[in-house]
Amino acid sequence: MKSLAQMLTRGLALLTVLLVSISLVAGQGSARVRFAHAIPGGTAIDVFINGSLAITALEFGSATTYLTVPAGDHTVTVTPAGIATPLWAQAITVEADRAITYIASSPATLRFDAFTDNLTETPFGTGRLLLVHALAGGPAVDIQLAEPVTLGGTVQPAGTVIAPQVAYGASFGSFDLPALTYVFNVVAGNTPLLSELAIPLTSNTSAIAVVYGTADAPTALLLTAPTGPAAGSGFVRLVHGVMGAPAVDVFINDTLIAPALSTDRPTEHIALPAGEHSVVLRAAGTADDLLEAALTVAAGGAQTVVALQGDTG
Repeated sequence: MKSLAQMLTRGLALLTVLLVSISLVAGQGSARVRFAHAIPGGTAIDVFINGSLAITALEFGSATTYLTVPAGDHTVTVTPAGIATPLWAQAITVEADRAITYIASSPATLRFDAFTDNLTETPFGTGRLLLVHALAGGPAVDIQLAEPVTLGGTVQPAGTVIAPQVAYGASFGSFDLPALTYVFNVVAGNTPLLSELAIPLTSNTSAIAVVYGTADAPTALLLTAPTGPAAGSGFVRLVHGVMGAPAVDVFINDTLIAPALSTDRPTEHIALPAGEHSVVLRAAGTADDLLEAALTVAAGGAQTVVALQGDTG
């Protein structure tokens, strides 16, 4: 069997997307909204905004990308997919230049709960994390580290509670952290509900980790969006394109940018400083360099960087 290093090219394929810029905020007088379906046992749903079909057949455990809507008041109506009969309707109010994630998770009280996504600029090498308790009817939970983490030169041991007694429908954060894979346990009292939940936090990205389902069958959904760019930034999306290969950690200028990059989850178009950069891929969680390449980032430009399988003989 070929090793991961054998499966990768000796260089990175750079696919340049000819965009003048990527907008990371809504237009003037607009906001962005995203919807997640986390109702246990729920059928796929259609979502209408002000009577117009906006989302089709949103499945349980999935979420939309952000939609741009005018700031102000709107009516959201939800029906079973392909059926006109409403399951529920609710009014929402969105402010200009805000990003809101709406999560439906309770079969007893059908509605979307709103969670604000902070998409302001994050420093190079830093991501932002918000934790949401959406276990339908579930008890308050502690979210604790399942593995030790070094933050600011201090080791936080496994078992450290980072989010105490988070109630159903509540969130904890958001907080800025170095790009890294964080592994959590979700515990109710002395009962583990979800163990070793791995959250890869990518640089210059806001991540909302939603724990949903039921206390008997919990799971998690990770929602991501790019944070705002610093002046003079360009935009790069990182893609692991070697099917069947393990995840990799991506370093830019010796800073971890995309931990545990897998073939099924490319990064967002993240903001990077314009200029020349060194890109190194390592087997996830190791110091083993697999591949190194140069990367040029143009201010305002956008490109996709793909690790591809090469001809190794």
